[in-house]
Amino acid sequence: MKRLILLSLATISIAAAPKKQSAAIDLRRFAPNLQRLECVDPDISPTKKPKMVSKFGFRSHPIFGIPKMHTGIDFDGKTGDTIFATAPGVIVQSKYHNSYGNFILIDHCSVSSFYAHLSKSFVHVGQLVTKHQAIGLMGTSGSVTGSHVHYEIRDKNNKQINPIKYLK
Repeated sequence: MKRLILLSLATISIAAAPKKQSAAIDLRRFAPNLQRLECVDPDISPTKKPKMVSKFGFRSHPIFGIPKMHTGIDFDGKTGDTIFATAPGVIVQSKYHNSYGNFILIDHCSVSSFYAHLSKSFVHVGQLVTKHQAIGLMGTSGSVTGSHVHYEIRDKNNKQINPIKYLK
């Protein structure tokens, strides 16, 4: 069931990447763009031709060779392949991180979606996006062994959830 909520003009805290940091977003800056947000959980792949190459869970880290939790799923593709928003939401972050490279974090009300290792972002903080909207391009930024997008779903406490249950 789809819900519409009116966003308040108060300051809210949204979990940021990496997971030990958080950012306060003052929605008053974006009030003209944030009148209504459709609250729908993500339910599609962020790529046009999804080819999952790494699953959620513990694995041998491809660079360091040690057991490490993989907090999302990786979709293979070519640098420059389009990455899509998996549900309507508001852009909370669009910036660079040493490990994740260029990344985007989208708030969808009940959860957020996270897209990393992009070669380019098409969005800015505070922008409303629709499901299927192109938000960036796949790439090799950050710590990677090849072109892919790292995709996560996070709850409101910034805890990563296995994204596979959100994909149709």
